[in-house]
Amino acid sequence: MTKKQKIYYSIAGLAIIIVALLIVWLLLKNTIPDSTPVDDANIVETVSSTENIVTSTTSTVKTIIKTKKNTPPLAYGEIVKQYKGYIYQFDRNCTLVNPSYLILKNGVKFVIDNRENKTHTFAFSNNKYILKAYNYVIVSATPVGTNYISCDGIHRAVVEVAP
Repeated sequence: MTKKQKIYYSIAGLAIIIVALLIVWLLLKNTIPDSTPVDDANIVETVSSTENIVTSTTSTVKTIIKTKKNTPPLAYGEIVKQYKGYIYQFDRNCTLVNPSYLILKNGVKFVIDNRENKTHTFAFSNNKYILKAYNYVIVSATPVGTNYISCDGIHRAVVEVAP
């Protein structure tokens, strides 16, 4: 075998390994668990809606508050049952939203549900929520009027809040 043939075989072998790893990664990426892990179910990072802007043009400071609920976590299946018809589920890099539009009375609670295997930043009614993979947050429908749920800065769903 010549030196040139060895190089070609080495490159071909490396290409096969890369393709195999890519296939495994894609298969693992699309795996969705049946329930939210209990440890993370009640941990939500909230970014306050106010920003402290430094007078120089070099930086903006945001306050991040980590909150823990005192109530015991509900299994994901219980959340789905309890909030049936009031859950916005986000998937496929936030491009798939179900439903994309709801009409709710003022103050009704609903769920923003990150059904993806990575963290996303959601915004609703001047509040931001950093949801880890397969986590959710329960929010109140307020204020009255047309409101949007944004995922990573893009409006993805509408919440029409009625009085």
